[in-house]
Amino acid sequence: MKFKAAIAGLLVAASLAVGSTSHAHVSVYVAGQSGVAVSAAGATYAVSMAPGHGCTGPRTNANPDGAYDTTSMEVFMPRTSTGAFIFPEVRIVNSPQYRATLKWVVDPTNAAAKRVSSIVFDKFVLPAVNNGYAARDTLFLTFTVKLPTLSAISSAGYTLASGATAGATGATVYLPSKQYCDVTGLGVGVQAATSTHAALTDTIDPDCVSADTIETELVDDWTTVGNTPSLTIGTATTTVFTIAGNAPTAAAAATEYFCKKANFDVSPDRTWTGDFAAKVTGTGKAARLTIDIDDKSTMRGHTFTVRDAQGTLVAKGRANASGDALITVKSTSVTKGQVLTLYFQNKLLGTDAA
Repeated sequence: MKFKAAIAGLLVAASLAVGSTSHAHVSVYVAGQSGVAVSAAGATYAVSMAPGHGCTGPRTNANPDGAYDTTSMEVFMPRTSTGAFIFPEVRIVNSPQYRATLKWVVDPTNAAAKRVSSIVFDKFVLPAVNNGYAARDTLFLTFTVKLPTLSAISSAGYTLASGATAGATGATVYLPSKQYCDVTGLGVGVQAATSTHAALTDTIDPDCVSADTIETELVDDWTTVGNTPSLTIGTATTTVFTIAGNAPTAAAAATEYFCKKANFDVSPDRTWTGDFAAKVTGTGKAARLTIDIDDKSTMRGHTFTVRDAQGTLVAKGRANASGDALITVKSTSVTKGQVLTLYFQNKLLGTDAA
């Protein structure tokens, strides 16, 4: 497989804490506005999920914020404790900025119909740090829906989690979400309970040990109490009610402590415009891994390295006068379809499936 690399790195938001739960946030915009009640009157609205930044991970010299870019997000449609959908059916707003893939279930009120249960947005990279300034970027991940009126929600007979319909100025509806940051090959680790955590005065997280886990993906869980995205339908956000089954009840996960793979120090700036292809041929002892790299002549004489998803070195080679390299090695550890990552001086350049 051939991959045209144009990767802008995977960073996330700064944190002063040594350990981390989720430090990012997701805002909900309706018709371009956030934080205000929506006086829905039967109109169709554009509802956008706007992640604030990325996922917190290990701090390194090259990435002192410990910040890793958002690369996908799943948004779950609001439902009640009986499984009923609170909103009418939604429509995805497609964009060249992302790919949107819906998941569906059988309509609980009509066995012959389908309903969108969630939308997965991916194929984007949302920077967590912009020119050294964290959490200044966002992206509108959008769907449209004919929002119900406050009167319609109040009279629907839903079991309430809090508040009362009588005298309410609004109904708060939650949009549970999960935010993902691809950190394949970046040496991002989560410490085991037995590992020694960074001290409060440390600015760099420790190297991982054998008990720790090298991750390929970080996840921010926006389905728990206090951090689930929401919008309020009504005239004000002062006196609201929430709906059982939709209002979050789960507590946030325990604090995670991070580590970095030894000798890894991946720079936040990893934009590259060369070509990288990996291919496995043969099987068993006859298996060969071929790496084809096409770069500029300014890279002549420089050494490239190729690693697997866990950061383990599988091949390396030096660029010729044209900046290209063709590397063939015996390989019993790399299988067809396995994702490999290309580096120059621990700077991630691109990925490809062998």
